[in-house]
Amino acid sequence: MAMKIIIFVVATFVLFAGDVISKRYPPMPIEDCPERCYCRDVDCLKEKGELFCREVDFICFNANVADRLDVLPVNTTRLSIIGENMGHITLDMFSRFFELKKLNLSQNSIRSLKITKAMRFLDFLNLDNNRLCYFPLEEMVKLLPALKILKARHNNLTFLHDIQFPPRLVRLDLSNNHIESPVKGSFRRLKKLEFLNLANNSIREIHPVAFRHLKKLQILDLDRNQITQLLPGSFAHLPSISFLSLRHNRIEFIGQKAFRQIGVRWHGQHQIRLEHNRIKILRKESIDVLFSRRDIYSLYLAGNPIFCDCGMMLIRDTAGDMLRDADTTLCHSPSDLKGFYVGDLDFPGCVEEEEDNYEDDYYDDYY
Repeated sequence: MAMKIIIFVVATFVLFAGDVISKRYPPMPIEDCPERCYCRDVDCLKEKGELFCREVDFICFNANVADRLDVLPVNTTRLSIIGENMGHITLDMFSRFFELKKLNLSQNSIRSLKITKAMRFLDFLNLDNNRLCYFPLEEMVKLLPALKILKARHNNLTFLHDIQFPPRLVRLDLSNNHIESPVKGSFRRLKKLEFLNLANNSIREIHPVAFRHLKKLQILDLDRNQITQLLPGSFAHLPSISFLSLRHNRIEFIGQKAFRQIGVRWHGQHQIRLEHNRIKILRKESIDVLFSRRDIYSLYLAGNPIFCDCGMMLIRDTAGDMLRDADTTLCHSPSDLKGFYVGDLDFPGCVEEEEDNYEDDYYDDYY
């Protein structure tokens, strides 16, 4: 009897689930759509015999709708306006869309941006490929409380000082700008941030506490900047980091314990990318804090003018598989070893030092 009841319940669930799935519909085109716009109802399903769509999506290319937003329904939830010459705008113009969640304003030649009215549901804002020189300083925190993703690639941003980003941000992409330095406090409110892209900027130095408050940050991209050195503790307060990329910079010096406590909460694989810099001598004390977890770290050095000596060979041997590209990292000097691979170094006279207690250094002062 019990078995029959179970079979009946399972069968009923399958039928019910199939019925629910059958009620979902693909996006439905909206007939009354402005010229050069693509309009549709999305996330549609049938309830009690009637079709109901949760989202209204408008995508307009060179349609000149910015000056006549009244042609769009007020219940629009996703709006893309691309290819217009907006110049100086205020986000208040979109406040009439009381349910707006996603706003794409890329490629509009926007030079300045203001906001004075709250957009309570906006969680995605794309400002890529404009001409912005700055963000509103304090307004974003109060008036964009739900914002989770902010993209502002390929603009003219130069500084982050005094900017207060919305605290719920999970992804922030400011790549391909002219930012000179992520100063102390730039990201202090972003305790939920998981992804930060600052690649292709003009950053010359990393403030030792620039990233101090980013406890959930997993990916940090600093490729193609002008960074010359990594000061002690530069990345010491990134416990959740899994990918740190510093490729194509001008790094010559890595301070002692620059990577101290990096990724201590992340138990998956880690990558630290240092390829194509100006690192000539890699000192053991610069990376020894990584040795205690060498089985989950991947360190890349190819493209640096490495000076190959006993010290470099001993680092290679201590790092083991952690140094992922030893077989493709070329020696640049001394002259008699130029062109040799670090993975092929063999100095019979080198004596490996007694291994330190790296575990204590790695976790000290964190917990």
